[in-house]
Formats: sequence, structure tokens, C-alpha cells
Amino acid sequence: MPKHRHANRNAQQDRSGFGKVKGRNENKVMQGQRQIAEEYVTDNQDYRLDWFQPTEEQKDIIYSMCVNDLTSVQAPSGCGKSTTVIWQGLNDLKRGVYKTIIFVKTPDESGDDQIGYLKGEAESKLEPHFESMRGIFHQFMSPEKLRMEERRGRIQFKIPNFLKGATLDNALIIFDESQSNTPPTIKLVTERAGLDSKVVLLGDKSQRYSVKKRADGFTHFNKMITYVDDEGNRVSKEPTMGYIELSTSGNMRSDLSRRITELYEENQDW
Repeated sequence: MPKHRHANRNAQQDRSGFGKVKGRNENKVMQGQRQIAEEYVTDNQDYRLDWFQPTEEQKDIIYSMCVNDLTSVQAPSGCGKSTTVIWQGLNDLKRGVYKTIIFVKTPDESGDDQIGYLKGEAESKLEPHFESMRGIFHQFMSPEKLRMEERRGRIQFKIPNFLKGATLDNALIIFDESQSNTPPTIKLVTERAGLDSKVVLLGDKSQRYSVKKRADGFTHFNKMITYVDDEGNRVSKEPTMGYIELSTSGNMRSDLSRRITELYEENQDW
């Protein structure tokens, strides 16, 4: 076969290989451009805060968050305590009051049976727990927006174990379902607060669903910072700490949910 045919074939193969590499590079560029465009759109998405209108009771929580370094909220199921605190936190984050929101919740098991977590590394075991925590934030932003805020460190999800030794500056630290934690764990989380940080404890002493019947550190903490006045109301005795207690009537989940909560309050000897 003439040499020029070999040369032509090699040239064609070279051009074909170059074309494939060029095509892959172009695809990567297009994917990169698409990702940049999507991130630009996500970055310019605003939080969806307008739909939430706090009730008069919920406004007490917001006021305490504004004037105190720590706010403890005792509220029955369905009163919107977590939604209220996150709504105010996002408003403050948007205005630059804090650098980050740190949402803390222990991965305790609720119910009568222990089913355990899936096998694997700690991060994969905790992923279902973190996903449930993210669900509250999805009320106010798209999943894409939340993922971006997490990548930037503006919103973080933690369990108490991950906070040992940490100092959390310029942050709003929200400890949800804190009644499921012992007094030492409440101490661990609350004393992480550094410069320009505030803490909100959320809990309900009647929601003791954990399989492990731990001591209620939330109620223990509230007893330390409050006293009962002449009218029978529990009020804070600490000048930089607020205590807010919402009533069962604030359960907005449904009439049925509210009535069930009332029944268990009326029959606490079970």
C-alpha cells in the first residue's frame, strides 16, 4: 500500500481523536457554563419569607430573640416555634446580623423500638437525620438555595457531638427538640456561644418520645433561669435570657392535633 495512504489514514485517526477530545472539552465548558448560570440564578433567589405572619404569641419569641442573648421557648406541638425562630433567623441573616445559622438537633430515636441507623460512615448514618432538619428550612427557600447556603457555611446542621471544643462566633445557634438531651448536653451546646452569638433553645417537656429515657436537660435549664411569680407565671430571672411559654391553644396543626395535646395535658397521670 502506498505510503501516502498510511499517512492519510493516520491523519484521519489523529483528526478523529482530536475531534473527540475537542468534543469532550466543549461539553465540559458547556456544563461549567450551565453550572455557573444555575448558581447565579440560585444565588439571586431570595428567601421566601413573606408568606409567614407571626401570631401575637410568636411575636413574643421574636422580641426575646432581639433583646436577649439566649431565648428558651417551651411550647406544645404544632405551635410553630421552630418555624418562627428560623423565619426570624433568616431575616437577621439576610440583614447581616449574623454570619451563620447553626441548627442543632440530637439524632435520638423516638418510639418504643430501636431500629438503629444504616451501616456505614457517620456522615451517611446521619444523612436521614440532617434531611429532616433541612425540611423546616425548605419552607423558606428551595433545596438548591439551601444547598448553596450550606456550601458557603451560612447555614449549618450539627449534632451536639460535633460541637465539642468549638467556639461559635457571630452565629445564631438554634437547639431544636432540646428536651431530648441531658443537662450536660444542654451545657455543652449553650456554652459554645462566642462573640456576637445568640442561642435559642426549643423544646416541649411533654414530648418525651426518646427510646432512651434521658434526664430532661431543657426543663432543668429552664428551672435554673426562671422563677414562678405571684400569678403563677414562670418568668426569667436572668437579665440576658428570655423565657417564652406558648399555650396549647397555639397549636395550629389541626383541631384534632390541638385536642389530642389538650387531652394529654388534662390527663398527666397516665
